[in-house]
This record gives sequence, structure tokens and C-alpha cells, in this order.
Amino acid sequence: MDTSPESTSPGPAMDPDSANRLTHAIYGLQLATLITGITLFVAVIINYLKREEVAGTIYEAHFRWQIRTFWVLVIIYGVAIGLFLIAAMIVGIAGGRLDLGLMGMPLG
Repeated sequence: MDTSPESTSPGPAMDPDSANRLTHAIYGLQLATLITGITLFVAVIINYLKREEVAGTIYEAHFRWQIRTFWVLVIIYGVAIGLFLIAAMIVGIAGGRLDLGLMGMPLG
């Protein structure tokens, strides 16, 4: 296994202007998620692909924040969907039981 500095160094550094524009573009993609959800996935893919190029710069913290924001949103959406499904199941079961109790016969 090669452990020379050349094999463990990060990829080529991105110039500050490009890193700045890319960071702003990724924030824009995250904001566009309010309109179309797919842009959040595009943003995090770009973050993971380019994070070595911003390592050691002020943009590294922004990339880390953007990646964390993605995972927090995934967790929040997952919990919200799970709670919605549980609530829908409870309402469906309770409604069916109530209808059966009131009418004395099943729905349908």
C-alpha cells in the first residue's frame, strides 16, 4: 500500500472565484428544492464530488454545512412521511371500526 504524500493528498484545489460561484450555485439548488425536489439530490452529489477541491479553504465549511443540511432534510422528510402513514392508518382503522359500529355492517 502506497502511503506517500502524493497518494494521500487531496485533489487539485479549486480557485477561490470558482469555489465561491459553485458554493452559491449549490445553495441555489437547495433553495430550488422548494419547487422541484430533485435539485436537492443534484446539490449533494456536486458537494460530494467537489469537496476535496475545496478542502482547506473557507468553502470546506460551507460544503460540510450543505451536506449536513441534505441529511437533516432527508431525516425530517422520512419522519414526516412515516408519521403521515401511521396517522392515515389510524384514521382508516378508526373510521372503519366506527362505521361498523354505527351501521352494523362493513363498508362497501
